[in-house]
Amino acid sequence: MSLAKDGLGQHGAEFPSNNGIEDVDSKHTTRHVSGSPNDDGPAPRRSREPPALIKSWSREERRRRETHLVRKIDFRLIPMIILMYIMNYLDRNNIASARLAGLEDELHLHGDQYQVRSSIKKLEWY
Repeated sequence: MSLAKDGLGQHGAEFPSNNGIEDVDSKHTTRHVSGSPNDDGPAPRRSREPPALIKSWSREERRRRETHLVRKIDFRLIPMIILMYIMNYLDRNNIASARLAGLEDELHLHGDQYQVRSSIKKLEWY
């Protein structure tokens, strides 16, 4: 999104100045904004070049290794996510069953204390 040359918008409203920030689409760089807490200039950009070892691999080798890495991550991550989902499901069902079995009476909960506890428990899983 760029500003109009005269600083006026489509309906004649004046836009604020861009405070020294270049349009992102123009050069893919960002100039230093005056008055910001870091007055020592913009942060250096990270290089998008891969390390020398990865550069030395052929396209097929890199694709094979990336596929292997993704599978390795999936095999470690997906079972944990499934286990967490199952535990969340069991926990939600158990607290509902415990309420029906007399949890509120045994713990001497009154008013909305059960709902508050249930809401806090739901937040633990997010």
